Order: sequence, then C-alpha cells, then structure tokens
Amino acid sequence: MKKPFSYLALTILFFSIHSVELCGQQTSINTNPQANFNHALKLFNSKAYAGAQKYFVQVSEDANNKTGIKADADYYDAMCAIRLNQTDADKKVLTFVDNYPNSRKKDKAYFTVGNYYFANKKAAYALKWYSKVNPDALSVGNKKELDFKMGYAFLATRNLDLAKNKFIALINDPKYGSYIKGTSFQGQKVPNGMVAIEGGTFTMGQVQDLSLIHISEPTRLRRI
Repeated sequence: MKKPFSYLALTILFFSIHSVELCGQQTSINTNPQANFNHALKLFNSKAYAGAQKYFVQVSEDANNKTGIKADADYYDAMCAIRLNQTDADKKVLTFVDNYPNSRKKDKAYFTVGNYYFANKKAAYALKWYSKVNPDALSVGNKKELDFKMGYAFLATRNLDLAKNKFIALINDPKYGSYIKGTSFQGQKVPNGMVAIEGGTFTMGQVQDLSLIHISEPTRLRRI
C-alpha cells in the first residue's frame, strides 16, 4: 500500500516543480521587453509574421515610452500588419509616423508599404505611398528601385511624362537600364502606342492594373 502512495507523492512533486519552472519562464518572457523583442525579430526574419506581431505588440505595451525599443516594436508591428494584409495596416503605418515623426524608419515604412501594393499590382496605391518617401533617406540601391517602380507604376496609370522622368535617370543603370532601353526602333519613327525616351523606347499599357503589363523582353515593356 505504501508504493502507490509514494508513486503518487513523487508524481505530484514532479509536476509541482515543473509548474514553478514554467511560471518562472513565463514571468521572464512577459517582463523582459528586450528578450521579447529579440525573439519577435527572429520570428519576423523567419517570415512568421503572425507570431512576431504578438510579441511586438507586447513589447510596445511593456516598454518605457522613452526607450527606442517601443518605437522599433511599433514599426515592426505595422510591417507585420502589411505583410499579413490586415485591414488596419495603413493606419498602423500612419500612426507610427505620427508618433515618431523623427524616426529614421519613417521613409522605409512608406517604401515598404509602396512595395507591398506594387507587388500586389495596385499601381495607384503604390504611387500614393511612394510619393511620401524622401529619396535622400534611402540607400542608393533602394533609391534606384524606387525610381524604377514609380516609373513602372506611372506607366501603368498612363502618366507617361512622369514615367519618362523616372526611367531616364536609370537609362544607363546596369541593373535597370536593360529593362528600359530599346534598340528596335532607333532611327525610325516611333510607332503608335510607343513613347520615345533617351536611348530607346517603351510600350505603354492601356490599363490601370499592373497585372496586365509585363516585361516580355530584357529591352522593352510591352502591352498585352
């Protein structure tokens, strides 16, 4: 009769100790904003946006308003919302900018939202956010990407002069220039539907949606 009792006592003792350890770990997670932020950042970089967002929200609630970690948590919360296609994503970005107007991440946030809409073939929405970006706040590579995508979006929305201005700046760029230059009509009259730019030509899509425009050749944008 003693053995069952001893086994039961040991079992209760084991689970009691285990519960205490778990409580201690949970307390550590909930009261250490930096640890939570680091964990959330790992999730974010692994594209586990839903899980990361929960931690970023918790960090924002727990962190001191005077610390930079709260601003960073709010920024990544908004970036998670964009990637998760949440209905309040735009509002979160604008709230972040309003709360931290001097943040160096402000223009990166605008750029990221613009890229999201660009990837989802919403040219007008992409332009709305790209127009908020201060190009001087971007890296050289991101600035070129901004010019190219804005030019592409202007082309999709039939703003040809604006598209031309963006593309001309990249005409000799080793990465983007090959998508803009055209040689098929050099020295000839530009055909209907084409717009001449320095160094080549590109075809205007007769639509508002980026899904109906594609780069079919390395040297030309063609309407389909």
